[in-house]
Amino acid sequence: MTLLVVPIVLAEAVARWLHQPVPIRRVYDPYAYRIPQPLLVDQFDTLDGEPMTVRLNELGMRGPSIEEPQPDDGLTVVFLGGSTTENYAFPHQQTFPVLVGQHVAAELGRPVRVFNAGMSAATTGTSLARLQHQVLDLEPSLIVLMHGINDLVFGFHPAFRTDGRHLIRPPTAGHQPRSFLWDWVRQRRERTRAANPLPKGAERRFEAYESFPALRVFERNLQSMAAIARGHRIPIVFLTQATLYRADPQPDDPERFRLASAVAAHGGIPPDIPSLALGMAAFNAVVLDLETDSWVQTHDLAASLPRTRELIYDECHFTRVGNSKVAVELAPVLSSILSSASPG
Repeated sequence: MTLLVVPIVLAEAVARWLHQPVPIRRVYDPYAYRIPQPLLVDQFDTLDGEPMTVRLNELGMRGPSIEEPQPDDGLTVVFLGGSTTENYAFPHQQTFPVLVGQHVAAELGRPVRVFNAGMSAATTGTSLARLQHQVLDLEPSLIVLMHGINDLVFGFHPAFRTDGRHLIRPPTAGHQPRSFLWDWVRQRRERTRAANPLPKGAERRFEAYESFPALRVFERNLQSMAAIARGHRIPIVFLTQATLYRADPQPDDPERFRLASAVAAHGGIPPDIPSLALGMAAFNAVVLDLETDSWVQTHDLAASLPRTRELIYDECHFTRVGNSKVAVELAPVLSSILSSASPG
């Protein structure tokens, strides 16, 4: 036994000396289950490979401190969504939420404060909780929400739960691994798994979206957020999500489209690209079928954007050109809503 224990103890000591755990970017939240770590300062590379620093505020959002006063006659716009909204491929000032805010400020002649509450892997369940427990406190003039692809993909998780807690519970802030050796082994396994695409033919065809549980949860969450916005007399805009999923995928699409591989990492069988295309159409249809009025609006962003890699570099994330195109598309819509909205 001693011969076995001593090498393990030595290996753990070496791991503690050499191994640096991955920064904690997602932390447990009692309401939203998982949110970006508040006050996170982290380093990423842009899509062009240039280093950049990401700084989050006290609520785990890209944007100003919540202590920063609202300018006189200013507007506050909050964006909710997944990684497409979070936009860690680019500095904050180059993301579409900020660019939209700049366009709206110029058009209305009023300062616009933008909070980006997007989060990688977030679903509508996350955004519903953040809307209730974070966004309302910001007293927003307008809320903009874009979801669909994460709700669709994670709907194929083999242990799917309607409350979203089939995903691994994230650590609390300041967490350190109990074993640095095991953490090092786990990280290597995850990197290896991420680097290896699924074998050809590993996906499955799926078309039964009329009874897909995740679609019903998606619809329920959108309706809940619409009701909250109406109740608080805050305008909200629900956007359809643009993707490059199509019924006739291109030869290099499987290498570019990696979101569904997360299902395989959890022991499930991911859908093939035509099935994802059909699913996105079903989820976007739910958005457009929402009941609208003076407080709740929908906008078919997916239909207004060309389906090209000039705008989207993988399956759903915007390039610099894509961010600019989205801003130009959304600014008149949001400016119209803000200029006509009744005062709170």
